[in-house]
Amino acid sequence: MATQRAVLRFARLIVNALSLGLIFTMLLAVVVLWLEKRSCMTLDREQYRGLLLIIFLTITLSAYVVLEYFQHRNDEREAKNKRPQKGKVKDEPAFAPIFVEPVPPPTALSLISNAAEDVPVPDGLSIDAHNTVSVTPVEIPHEPSAPVRPAPAVSDDASAALFVQTVTAAVVGFDEEPTPFIQFGLRLFIMGGCGELARRNALTTAQGKAVLMRMLAEMSVTKRDAASFAANANTFAQVPNLRGPIDAGYRAMAHLHDAGFVNIADLIDAMAQWKIQDGLCQPPEPVTFVATAIVAAMAGAATPPEDRQRSLRAHNKFVGAALDHFQGREIHNLGNGFVAAFTDASLALRAAENILEQLDAFARENPKLTVLPHIGIDTEMAAVVNGTYISAALTRAVTIASLTPTNHIYCSEATCSDAAEVFSFEPVTAIESYAELPPVFSTAWSRAPAKGGPAVEYRQIGTMADAS
Repeated sequence: MATQRAVLRFARLIVNALSLGLIFTMLLAVVVLWLEKRSCMTLDREQYRGLLLIIFLTITLSAYVVLEYFQHRNDEREAKNKRPQKGKVKDEPAFAPIFVEPVPPPTALSLISNAAEDVPVPDGLSIDAHNTVSVTPVEIPHEPSAPVRPAPAVSDDASAALFVQTVTAAVVGFDEEPTPFIQFGLRLFIMGGCGELARRNALTTAQGKAVLMRMLAEMSVTKRDAASFAANANTFAQVPNLRGPIDAGYRAMAHLHDAGFVNIADLIDAMAQWKIQDGLCQPPEPVTFVATAIVAAMAGAATPPEDRQRSLRAHNKFVGAALDHFQGREIHNLGNGFVAAFTDASLALRAAENILEQLDAFARENPKLTVLPHIGIDTEMAAVVNGTYISAALTRAVTIASLTPTNHIYCSEATCSDAAEVFSFEPVTAIESYAELPPVFSTAWSRAPAKGGPAVEYRQIGTMADAS
């Protein structure tokens, strides 16, 4: 096979070189004839043929050498691209999540989940032709079950306690008071240490986050901020700019388990490298994310493209006006909607209601158009890296919006808590099956029926009197 490729490569080079030699020889033959006519030089046929032969051979050999050189360079480049990059793979960081669910041992039902593969069925279980599992009582010898290890608390787990004490002592030894940015890096360092602790103790995600919350509480972090930071642990772990302190925390906790003490040098080096990120990364702050979307065409209905575009343009116009009026910032364009960020949950909710009011008025003026908006809102601590918001609430807001009925606003429990003094809310129980979502609430506002004309009046329940 290799010999065949070599022969084909040589034949291709020869054909290309001969073609170039023939083309340039014909051009030079015309030039020689032109010079012969313009000068007193005369060449007989033998001399003319000999000259053209020399020119042809010279050009062909030169073309072959040049083509061979470029072909060799191209072969080297292709071989280099195909060569496995061993060192590169080793040096690349593994952006693994901080907390993962431990793999449960296989159960009897999992062993027979695929009957078509002739997996042996344990005693007492049988499968009929319809893949229905039936259980036959069998006598099983009693064996005491191993006690389940609870999640270690900071006050009981020596590793977690010593780890937090080391970080606290290092903070005291800093030359200057830690800025919010440095405190953010210290939290990431503790988060990495907690991730290593959770891995060694095979903790579930909920248990790992609970331990991280307790560790942060020892660092005088408020309960809500600690819970929010723990909820964003896996999100922060996927950001390359934040991996430095996290990986250092992993190493420091591993060193504690192996050597019995925390290597303070890991923390000092991590903070020295972390300071370089100042300006690129900003400490987490509470941010309310609003995700809007609009259905501009019903499924299966023949909606003209121009009607769909009118609805989308109206949605975009009203969203832009609401963001300007209520101090929001657009951060993502979803095509049929937007994701916006607000520093105040009440402003976010007022903007959301304003968008629905404007779209409802637009729908009444254009009854032939399809205008079905829905909005989801979530509030969470969010860090900013290179101008991009990093928070689990960002994607949760989009998920909540996708579960929200048209002409409604659903929000998370955190948003409800922040705006409880201004708005009234009603709990939503229809999406309890989504375990990863926090409790969801609906804004308790309604539109009064229009009377005496096209004007639309709105009744805000619990909102500010001056909802300007």
